[in-house]
This record gives sequence, C-alpha cells and structure tokens, in this order.
Amino acid sequence: MEHIINKIDKDSLKPGDHIYAYRKLHTYSHHGIFIGGDRVIHYNRTKDGNTSQRAKPSKNCGVDKNHLRGVVKSCVDCFLKHHTLRRFQYGVGYGRYLTNWPGTNNGFGDYNLFENNCEAFAMFCKTEKRVSDQACSAMLLIKASVKVAMDRLLRES
Repeated sequence: MEHIINKIDKDSLKPGDHIYAYRKLHTYSHHGIFIGGDRVIHYNRTKDGNTSQRAKPSKNCGVDKNHLRGVVKSCVDCFLKHHTLRRFQYGVGYGRYLTNWPGTNNGFGDYNLFENNCEAFAMFCKTEKRVSDQACSAMLLIKASVKVAMDRLLRES
C-alpha cells in the first residue's frame, strides 16, 4: 500500500524531488520541489488569507508563515504543516495513475485554484508544462454536477 500512496520519509528526499502533502481530509494536496538542505520551494496563495489565526515565525527556518505569498522557500516542516510527506511519481501507467487520490511560465502571477496553483508550479518546475491533475478533476466534478442538475430541471419542467 505504501507504494500506491507515495508516502516517504524526509531522509529519502533528493534535490529536485516533486513532493506533496494531502490537506483537509485528502480534499486537496499541496505541492513543492525539494531543493536540498531541508528546504522546499512551493507556491502559495497570493491574496491575503485568514489572518485571525496568527502563527509565530518558524523556529527551524525563520519563515514568517503569516506572510507566505507567491513562490516561497521554506523548511520541509513548514511545507508539510504536520501532514504526511509524499513523493510525486512521473512516468507511471494509467492504471497506477488512477489509483492515486486526485490531487497545478516563469512569472506565476496570482494564485488561482483551478489555473495557477501549487501543483501547476511543481509540475512546471519538473516538466515545463503547467498542469494540475487535482484542478482538472475538480472541474470535471463541477461540470458533471451542473449537468446532473440541468437534466433534473429539464425533466421537472
């Protein structure tokens, strides 16, 4: 099972690894690139978030977590936020790809959940293609939900 879910420990990280961690009960994942020396580059929201829960700067890397915006460098622990570390696998077969949970240009601009997110950033760093499998999955789910609702409305009229 460990092979399917890509779970790894910090000791097995190598510079250039595309890593991620699931958040909020596996509803989405946060992606980044491990650059060595316990540091990760990753892409965060660019607009102000919830500032009612102020966090203290990291003791490990000194990053002020309240001001992480855009492309940032932080320690692995700040990237993970107490979630499980996973390594993204490239070049796997379609069947293997389907067993994963659904998971994202040089100037990345404003964060956009569907078009410009952390997964697209990490994929771009590794492949020079900006894609987000989790955003595509979410869009397909939204389109399917709209179609079901429209079909129901048409049947009722």
